[in-house]
This record gives sequence, C-alpha cells and structure tokens, in this order.
Amino acid sequence: SYGRRVRGEKEQGVPRVNIDYMFTRDKQTPGEEKGAPILVIKGSKTKVTWARTVPQKGVCPYAVKRLVKDLRMLGHKKMIFKSDSEPATLALKEAAGREVDTELIMEESPAGEHQANGRAESTVRQVQGQFRTLKDALETRLNAAIEGNSPMVPWLIAHAGSVINRYRKGIDGRTAHRRWKGREYNGHIAEVGETVLYLIQGTAGVEKYKVRWSEGIWLGIKDETGECIIGTSEGIVRTRDFRRG
Repeated sequence: SYGRRVRGEKEQGVPRVNIDYMFTRDKQTPGEEKGAPILVIKGSKTKVTWARTVPQKGVCPYAVKRLVKDLRMLGHKKMIFKSDSEPATLALKEAAGREVDTELIMEESPAGEHQANGRAESTVRQVQGQFRTLKDALETRLNAAIEGNSPMVPWLIAHAGSVINRYRKGIDGRTAHRRWKGREYNGHIAEVGETVLYLIQGTAGVEKYKVRWSEGIWLGIKDETGECIIGTSEGIVRTRDFRRG
C-alpha cells in the first residue's frame, strides 16, 4: 500500500522531491546518453541531495530499491514527487510509489520545458561539478586517468552528493545534513580511493590475540548507519573506525 496519489495537484507546505537523470561521459551531443545513468534525488525541505549510479534508466530492481530507500530516509508522510515527463522516469516513479507507505502527489514538467524542472537540473550541475573535483583529486593522487567505466566512478558519484549534503551551507547558514538530521556532521572522512587502516567489524573490545586492523580503500559513508564503506580484496565491508596513513 502506498496511499493516495494525485497527479498534478499542488499543496502549499508539502515537501517536494525532484528526480532526474544525468551522465558523466564527456563529449556528448544534445540528446546523446553515454555511460551508466545516474539518478539524482533532491528534497526541497532539507535540500538533501543523493546521486545513485543505476544499471539503466527506468524500472530495474536496483533502481527501484535504491529510490525507495532514499524516499523512506527523507521521512515524509506526504510529498510532491516531481520529474520530467520522460516515460522511463515516470515508470520508475510509479514502481517506487508502489513500495513506499507515503502519500505521493505526482507532478511532471511538460515535455521539452527544462525550466519547469529547474530544481533538479540545478542539482545535476552541482553534482557534476563536485564529481569532477573529486575525480581530479583522485587522478592527481594516482597520477592516472579515471576512465568512465572505472568501478571508482559510482563511489565518486555517491560521495559527491554526500559532500554537498554535509558541507555546503545554504543561505540560512545550515547544511542539508543538519536540516535532515538536526545536527551538523562531525564524523571523520577520507578521500575516495585513499588507502586506510580500518577496524575489523566485531573485534573492538573483544579480540585480544588476532590483529584487529586491516588495510582497505575508503569509498564513502553509508547514510543509513553512518558507517564507513571500505573496499577490500574480499569485497565491501563497513566499519565505525578507520585511520588515515
């Protein structure tokens, strides 16, 4: 059950959530879409921004699951759910709407009128700019180019949204993270792709004999838990504590 959905209705004071797609591949002509699509989500009340690399535009299990998680994390009981009128985007909205217990007021901007979905397009530009900054920093550190098909790109994209949320202040002097969670973010972070020592989960205060710290690659922070995401030779792990070199 996902409550009542009304298409085209506007209500003052109801939080708005905009979604749009973006791409990161260079030298794209108008209308061209190269590389994996990135779903960008923006909340009007908190100004929270999320950027999620998805396998394809439209409905696919991962995209639906990820969008549903983000809508639930916003915590709204009712929201205006806005996008452009592209069929793939509308299908994704409908699929996610069936999974959330939220009253959704569906709203679409007219086809071809980019100004009508201006909030989402402005957010896309912010994410693209932050992504370029993070990618340039990693390329400088590695002394190597990060290609569009690199497995680091989705982590850089996701972290770009997190950086905007945690550190960019609005005209009210507050970050999106503070509006969302009621406090500023005060945790430690590293750079995406940086080698760190991380505390192996379940060993703090317990393991007295074996090594409790291991080496991994810092990839970002999980919004739901605040844990750091670490890449290892055996896969992705999460940890509460890490040390930079």
